[in-house]
Amino acid sequence: MAVACGLAVAAMTVIFAGGALLTAVAGALYEAAGWKAVSGFAASLLGLALLVWLVVPEPDAARVRSARSVRGRSPASPATIGRPPSPRT
Repeated sequence: MAVACGLAVAAMTVIFAGGALLTAVAGALYEAAGWKAVSGFAASLLGLALLVWLVVPEPDAARVRSARSVRGRSPASPATIGRPPSPRT
């Protein structure tokens, strides 16, 4: 549990730092060239995200399931949602 909390803290720190950095870049671009530069920068980031989404493959579903089962959790199927857990004998 402590590792998961540490990873969540690290992820939020990186997200906050990235937001601060990109805000500083956008401010500098606005001062230098106005809203067109800021809009162009935002569009380039969107294009980069789209490119990564198109190029990076999705994880294999079987590998994701096996990783979840190793941790002792598996996703709930729609048939089991809302149903009480079965008693273990």
